Amino acid sequence: MLHAVNVGDSRFMVLRRGEIIYKSPVQLQSFNFPYQLGNSANCAKPRQAQVIKVRVEAGDVIIAGTDGLFDNLFELQILATASKGIEQDLGAEEMAWEMAQLAYQTSRDKAAVTPFMEASKRAGRFRDGGKGDDITVIVSRILGA
Repeated sequence: MLHAVNVGDSRFMVLRRGEIIYKSPVQLQSFNFPYQLGNSANCAKPRQAQVIKVRVEAGDVIIAGTDGLFDNLFELQILATASKGIEQDLGAEEMAWEMAQLAYQTSRDKAAVTPFMEASKRAGRFRDGGKGDDITVIVSRILGA
């Protein structure tokens, strides 16, 4: 069993045999305004964190990342990158590096179609291209469950 706690727009997904079987939800107060922990009155409180339990199996892959990953790459791009890494027998570190590099390249592409661009249009903001941001990616593989 995978136990996780999350606040805000960092996320994780669980992949099994080439499919996304779980995606953690995002906590947003409004467009591009995620829950954040802190000392100001506007910040979320720890009790507002999502407590998540996901049943995992040997062979599952967990992709965790900041919004710099998930705002620039669609879930299917992340899945394809992970699947390719698994086929090539890459380690978790190499798969994380590949995803981070792809997210970074996309973040600098002003013509890229991205999840953030689509969300901005739904919010009436109409922002094109990638979104520059910090990018953190963690890839874990379940060896036994």
